[in-house]
Amino acid sequence: MAGPSKLRVEGLEDEIIVILPATSYGVTHCKPGDSSHLVAKNFVSKIDTGAPITQAEFLAEAWQVANVKARDLTWIAGFIRTSGRALLLARISSLEN
Repeated sequence: MAGPSKLRVEGLEDEIIVILPATSYGVTHCKPGDSSHLVAKNFVSKIDTGAPITQAEFLAEAWQVANVKARDLTWIAGFIRTSGRALLLARISSLEN
């Protein structure tokens, strides 16, 4: 699996573009209006059989690096990274109090 460091990410005006060099994989993310999250605007749907990762792996990694870039650009608010289980337990705990 290629790590996020192998992906190239660039913020251009109102878009964040992520590509995996030497493949056909690329995706553009944008933040619509007052939304608090990014949306994948377009991506090449053709599977690149020569790529070191699957298309699904690329899209997952691209989403992660695009969100980091969006936080760096202050497009979206930062958040504390935690596991889903820890987040669920924190929510349950807050409801009990």
